[in-house]
Formats: sequence, structure tokens, C-alpha cells
Amino acid sequence: MKVKVNELLGKCDFNYTCDEFKNMPKSDTFFFCTIEEARYLQTMMYGIVAYDKEAFKVSSWLPMIKRHALNWNGSYYLHASQLSEREIGMFCRSNNGDKEWAGQLIKSNADIQLIKSQVMEDEMMFVAPKTDIANEWRIWMANGQPMACTEYHNEFCDYIENGGSDDGAVDFSIEIADRMYEPDERYVIDVAYTPDGYKVIEYNSYSTSGFYDVNPIELIHNTIESFEK
Repeated sequence: MKVKVNELLGKCDFNYTCDEFKNMPKSDTFFFCTIEEARYLQTMMYGIVAYDKEAFKVSSWLPMIKRHALNWNGSYYLHASQLSEREIGMFCRSNNGDKEWAGQLIKSNADIQLIKSQVMEDEMMFVAPKTDIANEWRIWMANGQPMACTEYHNEFCDYIENGGSDDGAVDFSIEIADRMYEPDERYVIDVAYTPDGYKVIEYNSYSTSGFYDVNPIELIHNTIESFEK
């Protein structure tokens, strides 16, 4: 198995129609790419589904009955046109795999009107109770071990007083992988520190998750080593 990183990463303004992509080898190669690249690769029908829109829907990774998510008590789905003052104080994001609305805490009616102005009326939205978060990390896991870790912040979220640490988040991700659950041999886990300790926010695709502040070259080298072991 070969592992490659897109050498154009961060060097062009999402111009993914260039000849370099058309000439990529298709077999036995595991590519790291951004979501935008993955969409382009899928559009070109290379025979490899690099980005699955259905898999990125909230309803795909949150168990649910009808429009109610099971593992977040009090969470539900509705159309963007149905958003109202009832949702003030709740977290809201698009159920669409393309993240038409990536998510934010609704603080006022102005936030509701902003969302409605940005998405289609029939866009299905996921709404959930607010959870206090001190810090949040994205960790790349391979064979139960962390390959890279980066802390990041969402400008639309309210963060409580600082807590937790990089080491603590990594140790937590290893414990989860060892004792409880791994969705694949290679995946990304988002971990947050809350008043109740470390919690898993979600799992993501290893090769098409946002890099945030992680060094992609170091991530590639660590991943190659994991393949070779």
C-alpha cells in the first residue's frame, strides 16, 4: 500500500481541474485529500468513492428513530423553514453531508434568520441541546494508535474555562480504541473536554477530514510507518 499526500495542498485556491489530478494512479494507493479534492475525484468517476455524501450526514452517524436521534437526549431534526425561537439555546447544523450549514449555537433570533438566509427552506437540520466544551481535539488513529493530534476551535461555539490537555485527549482516544470501539483500522476521532471529563464528539474519515493545524507531512510519514508495521 502506498500513501501519498497532495503536494498542492495549501498551494492553490481549490483549482482541482488541473492535469496533476487526471494523471494520478488509481490502484493500491491511499490518498490524503481535502473534501474539495475528494468531491472532484468522485465527479471524475475514477472508480474509487473518495467522498460519500450520505456517510457525512448527521443521521448517518447518529442512531435515530424517525427524526429523533437516540444517543443525544433531546435532539431532533426539522427543516430550515421550521426553525423558530424554540431553538434558541440549542446547537444546530445541517444534516446534509456537504454541511450546507456547518453548525453553531443559536443564541438569538438573529442567528435563526441568518441560517434561514443561507440554506434552502427544505434543508434538513439537526438540533441538539448545548454541551459545554472547554477544549476540542482532532486525533488521527491507525491500528489503535494515534498518528497525529491537533487542538482546534469553532468560532461559533462558546468554550468554557480551559480544561484538559493534548496528552489527556490522546490517552482517552487510545482507551476508547482499546476498550470500547473502533469504526475502522484508520479513522479520525474528535474528542472534547467537558465538565464531565473527556467525551467523543464524532468519528470521521481518515483521509478526507480537515487538517486544521496538524502537519500533514508528519501525518503522512506516521501513517506510512503504520502500514509498514
